[in-house]
Amino acid sequence: MRTFLFEWKKLLICRRGWLVILSAFVIKFGYLLIVDSPEFANIELYRNDYMYYMQKVEGRLNGEKINYIEETASQSAAAKSEIAQSYSDFYAGNISEEECDQQVLKQQDFAVRYKGMNALYEQYLYARQQPECRYIVYPNGWAALLQNDRQDLFFVLVLLVLLIPLFCSEYLCRVDCFAITTVNGSRNFGVHKSAVSVILAMLLGLFFTIGHIIFCIIKYGLPHAEYPLQSLAYFSSCPYSISLGQAFWILAFLRMFGAAFLAALICFAAVLTRRNASSCLVVLCMVGIPYISFSDSLQYRLPMPLGFLRAVGYLLGNEVMADSVTGEETVIFSQVSSAQFLYLCMVSLIIIFLCGLFVCYKNCNKIVLYKTYKKRNSRLATFLFSCFLFLSGCGKTGALEAMQVIYNSTSSDSYWANDFFVKAVEQGENAGIWMKKNNEEMINMVRTPFRSDRIHANCIYGNDGIVYYISSRSEDDSNIRLSRREGKMKVCVLGISADSMEEFCKFEVSYQKNSEWSFLNFVTGFFMNNKNIWFVTDDAVWQIDLLTHKKEVLNIPLNGNISYDGRRIYFIDDEMRLSEYDTETGRIDKVGNIAAGAYVLTPNGIYFSNLRDQNHLYFDRRDGSEVQMIVEKNITSVEIEGGVLQYYVSGDDSVHIMELAEDDK
Repeated sequence: MRTFLFEWKKLLICRRGWLVILSAFVIKFGYLLIVDSPEFANIELYRNDYMYYMQKVEGRLNGEKINYIEETASQSAAAKSEIAQSYSDFYAGNISEEECDQQVLKQQDFAVRYKGMNALYEQYLYARQQPECRYIVYPNGWAALLQNDRQDLFFVLVLLVLLIPLFCSEYLCRVDCFAITTVNGSRNFGVHKSAVSVILAMLLGLFFTIGHIIFCIIKYGLPHAEYPLQSLAYFSSCPYSISLGQAFWILAFLRMFGAAFLAALICFAAVLTRRNASSCLVVLCMVGIPYISFSDSLQYRLPMPLGFLRAVGYLLGNEVMADSVTGEETVIFSQVSSAQFLYLCMVSLIIIFLCGLFVCYKNCNKIVLYKTYKKRNSRLATFLFSCFLFLSGCGKTGALEAMQVIYNSTSSDSYWANDFFVKAVEQGENAGIWMKKNNEEMINMVRTPFRSDRIHANCIYGNDGIVYYISSRSEDDSNIRLSRREGKMKVCVLGISADSMEEFCKFEVSYQKNSEWSFLNFVTGFFMNNKNIWFVTDDAVWQIDLLTHKKEVLNIPLNGNISYDGRRIYFIDDEMRLSEYDTETGRIDKVGNIAAGAYVLTPNGIYFSNLRDQNHLYFDRRDGSEVQMIVEKNITSVEIEGGVLQYYVSGDDSVHIMELAEDDK
């Protein structure tokens, strides 16, 4: 016992292990604060409205709750439409301000909570399929706590820092030779250090788990731990009847077992190689190679710590993906049965026992590797570091210049510059990004020769002679290696220089169907600066941090065109007033006194259909001067393409064209 306590004292106090653990906990907590994004961003943005309805319908669905949700959803959608019509009638002079206020006030309670009900309704559609095991519950806290199946490389590195010196430092200073001169010295040398390593790994795993649950409670909250696990769509195919709280403790226990398994392998590697760098290399290979190379279905069936550290896969059932054309289903993750899990645990325990035997009886100078190869260690480290630099690369980032950039989502498929015009074509034989310079022929800017297996979204963004476009690619069904971790769809935002035709990647993410990134399937436009990229979808504007990939849904309604001038985002609010969102301060302001049914932004001002004057086309120069009427007709929509203003008149299906000044294109 004295030797055991001495090893603890040496590890935690003499070698400052407590400082490493505390620093790791603080860094991990800070990392979660910076990187963590809610699984359902709309719920967090409209949380007050969402929780208003959640309090009435949470739990198991019944007939009363179903009727309430259906009726409230219909009323909210109708109220939002009626309020927009009331403001349009007021600006047109059809009703007075008092009448408008009365009509808006009558529908305000339903319309103001429209977004909250919309977020709840998607959850309701999922729960309604199997109401006996799918309850309605606030999901973001449990999703953040339970759905993380990524390998925690940070935890692995902390264990390496703490445990490898526990053995290797003793060999380097020849303490092992001194230990064998005492009674049972070599045996105690291995037994006590192995016990310390396993216990420390399990406690550290529990420590990190407690930190994660504290973070989730503080940021989100974890209500109703007694609800079924299938209440989360992520676990829709789970074959076990367990609650959310039970699932947490099961995953925590499995990860602690995985931590003990990893500690045993670290001790084995340390005694085998007796060198710090070599031990790290062996352990990282045992953990990293299966993580990179093997399918998820195989990773959870290997007698290795990787599956236990990820753990989530043991609670998942079979997952299939249907081909959109043929309807053929492909298994992307196969369930780990109870018999397979028990067999895996038995084999893992045997491996841990064998590692313990090796450490206890084979560490007294009988196996010494690399004794005469000190130079090789430095050469190996240099080689690995060079490979890391080569693989990481330092490519061109394509920084955006600080200049006035005009973007309109109504013309997101084209970009006009001084000496060239670019048009995005999504389908057909001419699919790609086509550029025409002066009087030259049209050329496809997409550089990759593998155009047939990639989907190019029908939207681009241009800035300072660089054209950005979205390229997405589905993984081949025969390659299931990264099915869950990396997803089945890879989306990139690529930039191409119009002068040199050099291509580089600005943003990249991989995700699986029905994951938190699935909104990228519905992107209708995008724009960016050096810090963020904004994606416009059918129902929201998403802000993504280019460095951390942290997601945020902006409180911007989608009532037509979304514009961007390099700093401010312009939109029509629910009162049909033209507004602007400052991307640096987060402040929302009205743009003058403009009430617009449609608008476009240009470098010199704003063209808009004036609701106050029978939807006539007006122009605001944004310099304090009075707005000018351009076209005295009832304008239904307006957009810009190729430096030309295009608008439609009520009752006329033909497009009307107006040339713009050179400095306004």
